[in-house]
Amino acid sequence: MKLLREHRELIEIDLIRVYGARFADLLEEHGPRLIAAMVVHLPDDSALMRELAQGWGLQDQLLAGIFDRLAEANWQRTEDGQKGNNRPNPLPRPGVKSENSQQLGSGTMSLTEARHWVAERRAGTGTDITEETTTI
Repeated sequence: MKLLREHRELIEIDLIRVYGARFADLLEEHGPRLIAAMVVHLPDDSALMRELAQGWGLQDQLLAGIFDRLAEANWQRTEDGQKGNNRPNPLPRPGVKSENSQQLGSGTMSLTEARHWVAERRAGTGTDITEETTTI
């Protein structure tokens, strides 16, 4: 039920696209159990599945894996690779926190503050981030 509450619009769009009928109509005709099965088995390219996978489908995951292995294979042939230094980082994936990720600061800012912050840095007038303000 939580999935339905949080993603009602996406489910409605997908049911119309895939099954040609609105949620309420399908529910009346087939009942909740079959509707649940329809939602669970939506195609990978459905709006709901793309949202849940944060835009990363199976093909995207496979391509990222291929890219990572290719980068490692090329790295192994370098002088650094022979010594085991500077191993390449994998492509960032949604929902996976990398070992090298850093959190900058601990507070939050409004969208207006964020725009101002970005504008200052682009103009070169902002302050640099130092190790004192960086937490890992």
